[in-house]
Amino acid sequence: MDYTSLSSLIFGSYDDPIKSTPRSILSGYITEIIEKGKARYAFMEGLAVQLREADPYSAASYTDLYGEASVSIWEWIMVCFPLILVGYFVFTANKQVSALSQAGSLQGREVSQERSARAKAEQAALQVALAAHRREVEKENLDKEQKKKVEAAKREAEGRAKVATEESDKAGEKVTEKEKVVPVPIKMPQIHVSVADKFVYSWGVINVALTAYFLGHFPGHFYLWHSPKCIVLLIYRWNEWKMDGTGRHYLFYDFCYWANFLCLYYIWFNPHSAETFKIVFMVANGPLAWAVLAFNNSLIFHSVQHMVSAFIHISPMLLSYCLRWHPGEEVVVCPEAGCETVSHFDLIKTTMTKFYLPWLIFYYAWVFVAMKDRVKRVGATTLFDHVCSIGGEKWFNVISSNRLLQQAVFMLCHYVFAMCTMLLAAVFYHHKKSHFSFVFIICFSSAWNGSNYYMKALEQKNALKKERERLLQSSQK
Repeated sequence: MDYTSLSSLIFGSYDDPIKSTPRSILSGYITEIIEKGKARYAFMEGLAVQLREADPYSAASYTDLYGEASVSIWEWIMVCFPLILVGYFVFTANKQVSALSQAGSLQGREVSQERSARAKAEQAALQVALAAHRREVEKENLDKEQKKKVEAAKREAEGRAKVATEESDKAGEKVTEKEKVVPVPIKMPQIHVSVADKFVYSWGVINVALTAYFLGHFPGHFYLWHSPKCIVLLIYRWNEWKMDGTGRHYLFYDFCYWANFLCLYYIWFNPHSAETFKIVFMVANGPLAWAVLAFNNSLIFHSVQHMVSAFIHISPMLLSYCLRWHPGEEVVVCPEAGCETVSHFDLIKTTMTKFYLPWLIFYYAWVFVAMKDRVKRVGATTLFDHVCSIGGEKWFNVISSNRLLQQAVFMLCHYVFAMCTMLLAAVFYHHKKSHFSFVFIICFSSAWNGSNYYMKALEQKNALKKERERLLQSSQK
């Protein structure tokens, strides 16, 4: 069977690297691996024949043939190692899923119960002010009833009307009329808005406006607007997480922060490296930008934490757009032959072998293995813990109860996510319109997530207002 033809039939042709789709990119990648494997097999078969004939083999020719037939170690890691892990995890899951489905995931249930209890507590807290007011109104009404009875008895003894009126007091006539009930104003809790909160909100809005201005008017110098913000916000986040004692500063080992450091390195230390720019473009428009959709990053202007998170994932994408399509004279974004000659496969291979896989290996070995006890002792939070807290732990428990193996599965999922997003990023590298559409979608989704937050806050405020009106009406009856 011709596996090369089969690959082309399934995934498409790989003749034109510029017009290739993600399917044809994968086809070319598989085709190249198959061709090298066939050459290696033919070489080994010829070597066996010569050994049987006891014919000495030249070391020089052996080196030449071996160099032509061999596949680089990184290519084998990129293709074979994840597939082997997937097969192992599927095999393990088939044996454990039956028992776990009957017993359930205790830890998953605990997390679900904690989240449910927290949601109920937050919902109950909204009614605390109203419940306190309700008790206050009932107490005041009871006191009024008691005072009314005492006053009525006193007036009856004096020969006046039981219910006080202005006419009866003046003329001494016994006139009765309904008592007028004066509504008691409902005291709602006052929300204090500090000057710092107002400043953060105002600066958040101005930042978005200025970013759009620099993006459209000075795209070649957008890095001058991006760099100082990146440095200030990263230092601010490090100091805040370091000082609060929660151990969240260990999140700086995550991929998104390394990608931001890479952007700063390219701009200020290696701006004439076209290869470094390729890596910057792929990571900024790959895993970094897609994390906005994966983790619902939001433009919430009054929240420093939300604005910093949005900047970390969105601004490098905007920077890469400006550098790719409107480069200044200070930077080099393409090799001398031009951007169009760079194939999709070369973009992915360069990024994976020279940045992503080294980070992946370092992260697992350092954070999950070497610093395992320290992270557990200080209660530090990692991205793996965050994924578990939002419901991912039950899926990891299906595969294995071993913590290190669960973390290996998480890193494998991270690898698959990065590879899939980089396939699309390679297409954006050659097509400006598709890249612009992608940038617009990511920015719009962040604004959409922020609008959901503000609308929920307004709905809660309206609910409190309606409850206040209902209590006011009930107190007048």
